Amino acid sequence: YIFQRIHPLFSHKLLQLSVAVLAVSAQIKRNFNENNESENYYAYHYAQSILPLLPNNSIVLTGGDLPTNVFRYHTICEQLRPDVYVMDMQFMAAGWFKNVLAPTTFAGVTVPGLYRPYSDEKLQPGQYNLKGFLDLNIDKFAIFICNGVRLDEVTHKQHYYMIPYNSCKRFYRKTDIGNPVEYLEETPRMRLDEWPMPDMRQYEDRTWEHTLKVVYLKSLAEKGIGLWHEAVQNKQNKRYLLEHGLKFMEEGIEELERAIRDGRIEEDVWQYLYDHVAKNMGHFCMVLRYMVEEDGNNDARVAALEQCGRKYWGIFADWAVDAKSTDPFVKEARRFLAMKSFKGLKFNI
Repeated sequence: YIFQRIHPLFSHKLLQLSVAVLAVSAQIKRNFNENNESENYYAYHYAQSILPLLPNNSIVLTGGDLPTNVFRYHTICEQLRPDVYVMDMQFMAAGWFKNVLAPTTFAGVTVPGLYRPYSDEKLQPGQYNLKGFLDLNIDKFAIFICNGVRLDEVTHKQHYYMIPYNSCKRFYRKTDIGNPVEYLEETPRMRLDEWPMPDMRQYEDRTWEHTLKVVYLKSLAEKGIGLWHEAVQNKQNKRYLLEHGLKFMEEGIEELERAIRDGRIEEDVWQYLYDHVAKNMGHFCMVLRYMVEEDGNNDARVAALEQCGRKYWGIFADWAVDAKSTDPFVKEARRFLAMKSFKGLKFNI
């Protein structure tokens, strides 16, 4: 009807079809390059960066769509490590998971009820927390977690280490590990030159590609940050843990800066890492600077650590302001950076 209203010639069916095809083709040509995902193998590369490295019959605990769907698809549909159990912790809180999936898909894994991130005292009959799950299964399986633990889940921290393993982490009983540094040195670290990196300018914040790249980049600092948390709780070995934590942080940042120089990562990538990497690197440098100054007789290292602290707190403060961050440390960082000298100033944890 519309074609006929425009001109009587358009009443011919073949001409109508030709015009429609031409219009659609023009739109495809106009938008194809912007929306061409034919070379997008980022989900495949993510699976390849983790699954082949895992011990036989491992459990991978996941949180969120990205690791859950990517790993489940590859283990089931592509038969890439079908022996690995991929268990979404959000699903583990549902009754149907315990009643349907646990005795079939996850037969052999002990699932004692419904998962809840509560302390032992608050658990109801038929519920379990992360520590409870680990206690029941750690002797039978190598257990990993990808995409982090819920912020309100802390039940495991006193009894288990989370050792970074590429972009995921592996659980170990603290009583089974004498020195976590030795395990950190042996476990694989994410290497940016091994896998293609999505371009942040091409993918919006809500996309899997954007999320995946942030996961990759933040993993560069996980070994160091893990030792920071251990140093907070360990007074006897604090200096040892911080020194090795700083070494791991330096290795990760060196990897990041090399990727920026090579053009494999955008120069403004710090906007995604200012709070996770830059802020923590500044903490490492300034706490160790105070410790070295206390020892005396090493002014050169004191100066180098102070320069390091100023550099990374500066990166943190600048990007935090740009991002309109509500982090209360922004004000403190800017106050410290305004000081001409940190001599005699105490930084500790």
